[in-house]
Amino acid sequence: MMASASLVACAGTKDDAAPAPSSEEPAPAPAPPPVAEAADAGTALIGALYMQTPIMSEMAWQKEGGVRIGYVRQGQKVPVFAQPHPQENCKAGWYELVQGGFVCGKYASLDLNQPSFQKAGHPPDMQASMPYEYAYNLTNGTPLYRTPPSRETRLESEPWLLPKKEAPEDEAQVDTPDAGAPSDGGTPWYLRDYGGAKPQVTLDELRGGKGPIASRMVRGFFLSLDKDVTTDGGHWWKTQDGLYAPFERLVAYKPATDFHGIWLEGDGPTAVGVILSQKAKKYTVSANKKTVTAGASLPYHTVLRLTGASVTLDGARYDETSEGFWTKASEGTKTRAADPPKDLAPGEKWIDIDVTAQMLVAYEGDKPVFATAVSTGVIDKKDKTRDHHTVLGSFRVREKHISSTMDDDVPGVGPYSLQDVPWIMFFQGSYATHTAFWHNSFGRMRSHGCVNMAPQDAKALFMWSEPRLPEGWHGVLATAERPGTRIIVRE
Repeated sequence: MMASASLVACAGTKDDAAPAPSSEEPAPAPAPPPVAEAADAGTALIGALYMQTPIMSEMAWQKEGGVRIGYVRQGQKVPVFAQPHPQENCKAGWYELVQGGFVCGKYASLDLNQPSFQKAGHPPDMQASMPYEYAYNLTNGTPLYRTPPSRETRLESEPWLLPKKEAPEDEAQVDTPDAGAPSDGGTPWYLRDYGGAKPQVTLDELRGGKGPIASRMVRGFFLSLDKDVTTDGGHWWKTQDGLYAPFERLVAYKPATDFHGIWLEGDGPTAVGVILSQKAKKYTVSANKKTVTAGASLPYHTVLRLTGASVTLDGARYDETSEGFWTKASEGTKTRAADPPKDLAPGEKWIDIDVTAQMLVAYEGDKPVFATAVSTGVIDKKDKTRDHHTVLGSFRVREKHISSTMDDDVPGVGPYSLQDVPWIMFFQGSYATHTAFWHNSFGRMRSHGCVNMAPQDAKALFMWSEPRLPEGWHGVLATAERPGTRIIVRE
């Protein structure tokens, strides 16, 4: 099953899927569309028409014994054998993907001029550390329009665009809230003063009904961007899901850090440390291990290979680096050796997540190959409403997504929405590893339960782990034949 909305642990996730298929599909259009030829004879490119166009293991839906093995996102295309195979459960015909799997012609088309294909956002950038560009919403109430509105519609929907009028003191001011917006005394929620706090509205209350506004946003929401558009009604950011936000209400957002871990190559030291203090130093330990001297500064998030040697002086522990200097243990964190799973196959990939050290190490067999700092769920043993600890245990990667939206309502805090969070790997329920481009606290607990990673690290792990994502797919699911990489989460 793909990620669904309103999951609790780390974030709700959603991505508009194709409607649930029935066994009685309507007949396809009578005239076959022109096809986009692929490189090989007898093959063509097929374009996805839905945000999650399902890829099945065979020409059968799940209730008929088929297995969903992945999906293609609207606007993306993959090579297929051009000859369709009509079935009772897909009268438009099943198309076999050159990479394996089948898509039903009801949810994808060989005609790449289809409006549903053409209106989609641009494909993800698989060469960059982030698949899309992102923007931060600056103010409460920013509307997301279904289509670029006229100036008149904007003035009705965005009262801040109207010139301010001074009402007579004896005349009560009345504002008309938009459909679906909670109100208090006639004032829409987004025009009230919250004193810097987040509005206590829900995601459901933000939806705009059937009018021109699909939804409104709370300050701090993130959007993934397709392109900017100028119309008679104004200047817009078109989002990856095809909605339009006023350009001036957003600010383009870059990752909060360029921090990343290291690949461990060769036969050198395999322990890794990460500096977490803003005042860390390089230290020199005397040959007789009796004295220590502070030297030059070490920048925050410096990643170091450690020899494994350590010494305690004046109650403080120091670790030796492969570069010859020493670091103070209290100024950072470091990997702790993990025992491989007992049933591990020779050379099998697995991932160790140490919530105490806030470190992640990727292994091939008993050899560590990659290490970095992460942010797991915040632990609060006194207040259960604030306890978001990451689940402990042995799991496997269940499904991988280039990106998916994470949103939820947090009691006492308010809603949040992060569109197209990149490089997601679910391993247990709604717990996942994924990019967190909005903070720079790796090495310390920070999340609502998921394992937050810096952009480059999340992508590196995503590309290294199993199941591999075929080119052009947006998501892939593990199967018995293609199991996901094992993930161990421990204290």
